[in-house]
Amino acid sequence: MSLLGFEGFDENNTGFSDQTLNTGQGATGSGSAGAMYWQLAGGSSFKNAGQFGGSAMQLTTTATAYCLFGANYSRLITGIRFRTHATNVATSDVFWYGDGTHQQIGLSINASKIFIIWGNTGSNILATGTTVLTGATWYYLELDVTFHSSAGAVTLRLNGSGTEASASGVNTASSGANQANRWGFTLVTTNGLQGWFDDMYLVDPTTGSAPFTSMLGPCRVETLFPTANSSVAWTPNASSNVSRVQETGMDSDATYNSIATAGQDTFTHGALSSTPATIFAAAVRAVMRKDQTTNPTAQTMLMSGGTNQAGAAYSQALAYQAMRDIYLNDPNTGLPWTATGINNTVIGYNRVTL
Repeated sequence: MSLLGFEGFDENNTGFSDQTLNTGQGATGSGSAGAMYWQLAGGSSFKNAGQFGGSAMQLTTTATAYCLFGANYSRLITGIRFRTHATNVATSDVFWYGDGTHQQIGLSINASKIFIIWGNTGSNILATGTTVLTGATWYYLELDVTFHSSAGAVTLRLNGSGTEASASGVNTASSGANQANRWGFTLVTTNGLQGWFDDMYLVDPTTGSAPFTSMLGPCRVETLFPTANSSVAWTPNASSNVSRVQETGMDSDATYNSIATAGQDTFTHGALSSTPATIFAAAVRAVMRKDQTTNPTAQTMLMSGGTNQAGAAYSQALAYQAMRDIYLNDPNTGLPWTATGINNTVIGYNRVTL
């Protein structure tokens, strides 16, 4: 699957999620090998309003946030919705790709409010855009980078139309390794005010098949929260099962469901706010912990039509961890998702072993 992951920054407490970007399990900065996890290194992050509802992420002063890939990639495409800061008095970073702690290539806005693409450091400019950006305005950015010390290439597209900036035959891998293994944001006080981020996707176009071999165009990640019980086996710590899992930011032991044996809870959920022309993927997420010394396993559940689809079974830890499973197609039809298919699914979680 060349769709590596996507994020809407809706289902978390402070803007950065305590979860994997793709299919997997883990808390911030940890998790199983090969999966992608957010890590906040210094500073903090918080939520702001997204362009189309939901939440966007913004960093506080001197914060650095990474998405650790857990693997090396020779080419990557990133799409992300970005709201410019209201004022821009100096060059300000948007995001960058790295090989370990080494920054391979980055995207910034200069003091003239124009995008610049740089290699290694912000003073080594590889390409410059033409659009003068408006403050406090949303744009959809897509960056396609081939990582190579001499034959590197980069293309920036703005709002899904045309090429904003590009370069080829350049050094996009100054670490000496033709790869990237993290994607990050850094807010430094001398670099102006940080913008807001939302609706991001990450694609490895060297594997898989269309449409994940090129830019996807402006995308929206919409999060649908549980609305009613469908079937329940777990015990709520108060009220009803669905009321324990409706929060838009995980609240630890304030609201929860629990079970001492195998069993599952499932729920209906809210509907999409529109009818998208294309739905690239869906994901189901649950956050769990154990309160025992043995190692129970649990999984997410997705039910579409007459087909039940279980996610991977993960061992649980004493601290809360997120589990997430991505589905490119509707398991009931084997075809790409439709809005009707998404709206009619039932989601939940299952304790598999004691």
